[in-house]
Amino acid sequence: MLYGFGYDHVNNVYKVLSITFDDLHVNSFKTKVMIYTLGTNSWRMIHGELPLPYDCCELLIFVSGAINWIALFSKNDSTNNDLCVVSFDLVNESHRNFLQPNYGGEYDKDVSLGVLRDCLCIFARRCTFSSVWMVKEYGNEESWTELFRFHYMKDSFCCSNIKPLWIYEDDRVLVISISSLRQSNRNYIGPFMI
Repeated sequence: MLYGFGYDHVNNVYKVLSITFDDLHVNSFKTKVMIYTLGTNSWRMIHGELPLPYDCCELLIFVSGAINWIALFSKNDSTNNDLCVVSFDLVNESHRNFLQPNYGGEYDKDVSLGVLRDCLCIFARRCTFSSVWMVKEYGNEESWTELFRFHYMKDSFCCSNIKPLWIYEDDRVLVISISSLRQSNRNYIGPFMI
């Protein structure tokens, strides 16, 4: 079960989105979506299927009046799956999908969502670096822009998970890193500036 929380600016209310998914059989899931409007004391069912979140541990992100997550969807042929961003609009309580950025020939499935400068961002991790992509015009797939990359140090880290937390006006970036240190076999978790 996953939850998202956000503000419906038209009706001046806060809403909670709940997504539950049942395992029907191997690799087959069905989602159930419910919404709770604070102050109503009841949950309402949202009819229709929503794409299943790709990573059930990932947070649902509120930005631009919508709750967002990365989801797996099927392309036209039933054997080819891809990832998209699902955007659930809290005002009209409907969803739409839009594609990830064009990573320049490399397809990335190790991704997560975040918010920087009030814009939806994707944090994409690869073997040697992480990149941060921002959608400049919310919902417009053509407006994805790569902001920056973090290259990993060769001998220090065996695997890094770097996530930006804040971009200052002078473009310095506050990030958090969860890294496995090669020599000590201990995890390092902490913020630092770049």
